[in-house]
Amino acid sequence: MGHAVYMAEPAAHDHEPHLHLAGMALRNGVLMLGPTSWAATIRTRGGGLETAAGRRPTVGETLSAKVPLLRGPVRLLNMLLVLPRLRRALPDSRLSLESPDVLGVTAAGAVLVRTARMGFGPGAASEAVATLGSLASTFATMRIGDIAQYHGAEHKAIGGYEQGIAAREATREHPRCGTQLAIPMVVFSAIATHTLFAVLPRHTRRSAPLLGQLLGVAAATELFRAAHRGRGGAIARASQRLGITLQTHATTQEPTDAQLEVAEAALERVLAVERRTHA
Repeated sequence: MGHAVYMAEPAAHDHEPHLHLAGMALRNGVLMLGPTSWAATIRTRGGGLETAAGRRPTVGETLSAKVPLLRGPVRLLNMLLVLPRLRRALPDSRLSLESPDVLGVTAAGAVLVRTARMGFGPGAASEAVATLGSLASTFATMRIGDIAQYHGAEHKAIGGYEQGIAAREATREHPRCGTQLAIPMVVFSAIATHTLFAVLPRHTRRSAPLLGQLLGVAAATELFRAAHRGRGGAIARASQRLGITLQTHATTQEPTDAQLEVAEAALERVLAVERRTHA
């Protein structure tokens, strides 16, 4: 584990525009997402590495990119559509939910959400408590097994690539992490759900929580985009700082050399696929 040597990205990267990359931590590896492709590397039970790659779904992204409140949910959906392809290509890969402990925490969170909605009744308060409960259970699952460490490895690999430094020298916090969406999503979802309960006909109000959450994700994504571009004012800056704090204390941990090796292998593979695609 301690014998891996981590270097700055190859010189070829210095002459290429940096691609906009995203990623996801697995229980035993890292998934990397490029503009048109995906790649994942896992640590096998025998200690070796297995890597697979393929085309990333981009359904509706060209159209939705110019439509505020739509582009975020569309990209999230396409990211989720990668997961079945990942499992077919790497049958030994394990998603974050594939653990009895994680399932137990998730089930407890679902009970909390239902209890909050029944206890507070329809409205902003119940949705805020329900969403906070859901987030709390999600953050708790990040501390089970190696998920938080692989999450940190994913960030360090991408951060090293973007900064032109060795991955181990990059921070495990990243300004584009989905954690940045967490608190704004709670606020916007609660407001949207409360408004929908007030304006929707009575027979359609059961759909308000789901629609409110979708609107919350969309609005949080727009705030996230504004913060990343240096816009959005004090609210966007505060949201970004809070997201970094959550990464530090809840959703990432410092990876081992072996875990960082996994993330770097996934990074190199997705970059190689993107180069071939655009050659």
